[in-house]
Amino acid sequence: MKNFSGTTFTLVGRPGCGKGTQTKFLVKYLRSRGHKKIIAFSVGELFRRLEKKPTVLGRWTKKFLAKGQLAPEWMALALWFDEIKDKLVDKNQIVIIDGSPRRLSEAKALDFLMKDLGRKPMIPIHLDISEKEAKRRVSQRGRSDYKATSTATRMKWFKTEVVSVVKYYGRRIVKIDGEGSIEEIHQRILMALNKK
Repeated sequence: MKNFSGTTFTLVGRPGCGKGTQTKFLVKYLRSRGHKKIIAFSVGELFRRLEKKPTVLGRWTKKFLAKGQLAPEWMALALWFDEIKDKLVDKNQIVIIDGSPRRLSEAKALDFLMKDLGRKPMIPIHLDISEKEAKRRVSQRGRSDYKATSTATRMKWFKTEVVSVVKYYGRRIVKIDGEGSIEEIHQRILMALNKK
């Protein structure tokens, strides 16, 4: 595999496409290849952590997550910025962001930040699954933030927001067929990254 030191990966796709799972597999693979300095985080997990806090912001976050609403842009930016500001101590560290950017403005802000920090161009990975498959997977999760109404809302904002992010990335995006076994999808990602 190529040397990905200083690279930022983002994983985007429909709810249930396997972003979190494939992030873990990618981290494990990169570490096995000698990349020890990796920052990996899930923006969704950061929101779920925040909603548990007994604060005004925590309670407010819980309300919009329960409805499946997309978080305000400023909040997503603040969360991933906060996650890397103390952890990115070496410009050669690999950063893997699971589930963000979700809006075009977030994608542009992330590009701007990474370029300003002197890092390599971002490699966005789109795990592409059908809406039918996404609904099937989400229904099997049993997570409290995935009820029927919130799932429908999440599917809708994938079409209205995330698709514009995928288009923005254009030729840079690594589009992966996200249907199949976890290992098959992981191998597809590795093959595609080796061609980058």
